[in-house]
Amino acid sequence: MFKYPILILFSAIVCLLGSVGQVVADELDEVQIIPMHGNGIVQVSVSKEKRMLTVNHEVKGSDVYVECIIDQFTFAKEKAGKNHVDGEGHVHLFVDGQRVDSIYQAAFIIKGLPSGEHTIKIELVKNNYDLYGISEEFTVQIP
Repeated sequence: MFKYPILILFSAIVCLLGSVGQVVADELDEVQIIPMHGNGIVQVSVSKEKRMLTVNHEVKGSDVYVECIIDQFTFAKEKAGKNHVDGEGHVHLFVDGQRVDSIYQAAFIIKGLPSGEHTIKIELVKNNYDLYGISEEFTVQIP
């Protein structure tokens, strides 16, 4: 029926993407445009390699309840000290600038902190103990 159905479809997609371009751009880490056979059609491929760490915490008395949300990541205690596998590892816990433990689960409790202000740092670590370069730091006030 249409003389150029692919061109019309492509034009509709371009218009749609143009109207939500900012939302789409914010959601994509990397977009590659690959021309296909010079016919004006493009293929979009998305890379989701960026890993993010979100830390939630709550103070209850002298204890700090911590929850780590890490996308595209698996805690792997049995592989600590072994070869790096992307997306696996553990976290290092620092309190007031001093490393206090390696943690192999997403949620844990820091018990018995003394009264006062404390800086907590969570650092994402590979199986082979190299750093992912991703960390989160927050301050708590213990009564």
